[in-house]
Amino acid sequence: MAKVDTTIRLDVPADKVWSLIGGWVALPDWLPGIEACASEDGGQIRRIKTADGRTIVEELRFADNLKRAYSYNILAGIDAVSNYIGTLGVAEDGDGCVVTWSAEFDPVGAEDAAVAGIRNTFESGLQAIKAAFGG
Repeated sequence: MAKVDTTIRLDVPADKVWSLIGGWVALPDWLPGIEACASEDGGQIRRIKTADGRTIVEELRFADNLKRAYSYNILAGIDAVSNYIGTLGVAEDGDGCVVTWSAEFDPVGAEDAAVAGIRNTFESGLQAIKAAFGG
């Protein structure tokens, strides 16, 4: 099993950051390369449409707005990984916050390529969050 952990500290209140990224279908609001995201199955499934025309299907495992975190599985659309469990969260840190995005998964094929692809997505997402708040 491979693991990717990314974090960024922002001088922005945690609740303000969570209001941007915490919605289950809010990905198009902050994650580069995401054109659309819609919920299905009573909100437990999200169908993501990427800018390059791919469709990714994810299932919500856990969500807690008070703790500002959710975790999810990838069901379809990312061929380089299986048994993927990701977690996105925002924690208070003094006058600011720390955003953490992590995942554990089994690579399908080359592990280095799968890890690099997930890490690239996470890091570009964290940089986009930072940019959204003037950083």
